[in-house]
Amino acid sequence: MVRTDAKVCHVLVDGRVVQAAPRGTLYGDGTVRLEQKNPVAVGDDVEVDLASSPASLDRVLPRKNQLSRIASSHDRREQVLAANVDQMVVVGSLAKPGFSSNRTDRILAAAGGSTFPSCSS
Repeated sequence: MVRTDAKVCHVLVDGRVVQAAPRGTLYGDGTVRLEQKNPVAVGDDVEVDLASSPASLDRVLPRKNQLSRIASSHDRREQVLAANVDQMVVVGSLAKPGFSSNRTDRILAAAGGSTFPSCSS
């Protein structure tokens, strides 16, 4: 998965990007925890049915790791930001916008609390 929008996912299939709609079974068939806000995230390996029109995203394969957070103070479900992450690089601006050590600390804390095989700063 290379990108996800509200109702369509952009999936890399055989070197080309295909738009696929997540099917309703994806939300309740046991492959995704219902306490997650989004059942599909960038980096997920997925099964796509190209025979349907439009193409459908039918299943999310197991993740090796994920970077996630609590969606908001009003929605306490887990929001997966990225899946199957091999490397993470934090880049910050010194000029506009100004560097924020708080933002960097939040990102590093999220990475440290996620299910990565190893994390160093």
